[in-house]
Amino acid sequence: MANKQGEFPIFSERQLKKAWSKYPLADANNQAAVLVPLVEFQNAANDNDIHLVFTKRSSNLRSHSSEISFPGGGREPQDENVIATALRETQEELLPSPLATMDWAVVGTCTPIPSLHGKAVTAVLGVYRPLLQCSAINEVFPGDSQEVEKVFSVSISALLEGETMQSKSSRMGAGIGAPAYQTEGEDVIWGLTAFLLRPLLHDVLKPTFLSKKE
Repeated sequence: MANKQGEFPIFSERQLKKAWSKYPLADANNQAAVLVPLVEFQNAANDNDIHLVFTKRSSNLRSHSSEISFPGGGREPQDENVIATALRETQEELLPSPLATMDWAVVGTCTPIPSLHGKAVTAVLGVYRPLLQCSAINEVFPGDSQEVEKVFSVSISALLEGETMQSKSSRMGAGIGAPAYQTEGEDVIWGLTAFLLRPLLHDVLKPTFLSKKE
């Protein structure tokens, strides 16, 4: 759970030390943030099963093309903090429909971790306040076609059921047991997104939203 500073310490000090020694920060101002968007559908079969929103990045992008990720990007001078960065990038990437509002309740932030490109990445947990009355998230957030191939959502329980561990190089230590998540179709959540997702699912989201079902 979150500490007094509203931060979720989802990685141990040992994990963070290994990560930062392997991928040192090139510039103290080189920051980025992603929003971990939580939404609830009115017509969901189980009203305790919250969905997370993801984007599939456009194949035309120069970096991380066609990867599954949370909306986010680099901090810009006008951003007051990393929370502002996450919300701004989400607005730009999800491109809300005229009927949608960018009404997010920020629950807290996670301990920053390094990206492969030397940025300190902070995950921001945000709950979309309006109850969605549609059948698919892309009806509300169609996505900017210049950056995003598609916007989709996956329930917490489906992510937990689809979790696998693959042998890949890890920013958190040995190259064994890197998490990955199979979504509908052939899309797989892996890399930095999966590393953020796994502790969030097991240590924050599952205890909060699914404990009553067990």
